[in-house]
Amino acid sequence: MKPHQMLASAVQLEKDIAAFYERLSNAAGFEKFQNIFMKLSEHSHLHADKIGGLIEDFNVPELDLSPMQELQKIVKQRIIQHLNNESDVTVGCQKLADAEDILGKIYLTISANYEKVARSYQKASNQFKKLAQDEQQHRDQLLAEID
Repeated sequence: MKPHQMLASAVQLEKDIAAFYERLSNAAGFEKFQNIFMKLSEHSHLHADKIGGLIEDFNVPELDLSPMQELQKIVKQRIIQHLNNESDVTVGCQKLADAEDILGKIYLTISANYEKVARSYQKASNQFKKLAQDEQQHRDQLLAEID
């Protein structure tokens, strides 16, 4: 499941929970819990809004590899051309070393992209941890009403 789909599912879950609590607040036999049910419904709506904001803010950086692939192709062609025209193997090896350096820089670019992606996922994870703590508080509130 892609991040935006997962977040959209969580929004729907919270909206469903809110609607459920609203129905329960009007259900026969649950009158004494009406206040807590309405409070939990409001909290679920707030969670839905909060998660909805994450969808807007959650930007997983994408990396277009085509320029890097084109660069690799050009470098390879130049090396082959240079090696075909170069009699000094030392110079040929230097050109190969230069190509390895370019490949290393490409990998660093990919690595930097994954670091950005990881930060985006960590941000979402932190938000879900906060929501989980809220849900635990809701549990405690419900249990306190029973006592």
